[in-house]
Amino acid sequence: MKNIHDIFPLLEKHKMFVFVKRKDLLNKNNSQLVGWRNDGIGSRLCAYVNVLRLSKKLKKNFIFYWDLRSDEGSPSYPQNKTTKIDFYLPNLKKLKFYNSKNETITKNSIIEWKIMILEGEDKKEVLKEWCKIVSLLFKNNNIKKQKIFKKYQYGLHVRMGDLDAFNHRKYSKKNYFSYRENFNLGKWYPEVFWQDIAKSINKKILISSSDYKIAKKIFKKTHNISYMNNFVSKKNDETYRFLYDIISMAQVKNIVCSISSGTGLILSFLTTNKVYTPEKFLKNENIFFEFYKIYYTIFLKHNTASSLLQHNLQYFLSKIITLNNTFNEYLKQIKK
Repeated sequence: MKNIHDIFPLLEKHKMFVFVKRKDLLNKNNSQLVGWRNDGIGSRLCAYVNVLRLSKKLKKNFIFYWDLRSDEGSPSYPQNKTTKIDFYLPNLKKLKFYNSKNETITKNSIIEWKIMILEGEDKKEVLKEWCKIVSLLFKNNNIKKQKIFKKYQYGLHVRMGDLDAFNHRKYSKKNYFSYRENFNLGKWYPEVFWQDIAKSINKKILISSSDYKIAKKIFKKTHNISYMNNFVSKKNDETYRFLYDIISMAQVKNIVCSISSGTGLILSFLTTNKVYTPEKFLKNENIFFEFYKIYYTIFLKHNTASSLLQHNLQYFLSKIITLNNTFNEYLKQIKK
């Protein structure tokens, strides 16, 4: 990215740096570094970058486990319906495929998707290293490229979230115990923020999104919008379309995206153009009223008997599956 020095302090404010001691990595991973994640592709790629970069620093081999689980209970559904990730990105080396529904990976592994820093390293130099690694991973990719996106002055990558500032894991009747909550404000932004950003730019804008149906509702009154999914065939799988979005958006001259998400990070380090976070375009009064809505929703949730009971019931029942997985992993370690 061109304005890496402007993004650096924002990465710090969003708490995107994670410090780790060399001796901890060396003690836990004697023969090689092991990494894995089983959620979205963006976070997986970030974790992969961490493992690859640290392996070079520590002069160790590495392996990265890529989850093939593709049912609706998978954290990465529907992005992970295909196993072609190493075909689409041929420079993604040393992958080992597994299915998290049937297998578990040792705890002595790297799963962190935020930017990992060894003691004594310069953060800005690490960012430059990330740029080089991400660029390398996407080099010689098998995703169709179109020069049309270079003409766009602005591109927005719109990450969707829930109204109450939490990211609720969607669960079905078959998978009731998968309920969880994370505070992800900063990974996503309220709808009105994106509307205000589009109005303030007042130029032709290219939109990529984690949910195009919702994105088109948000910008239905904005006439200068083009949507990335209109440029790619629906016959392509979810993984292809995800990578197509990232590679195409990286060509836009000015990109607005969250830097608190795996996808936003990969996009930011892939592009050679300028990157901005949504905060740059927001007005104080709009921020106040949107935060008022968010915290009022949280207040009602935790001060209404029915909603509080439902939350606690789902939360504690979800721990059953967590304890079960921990116990099974313990048994496997004993058998070894």
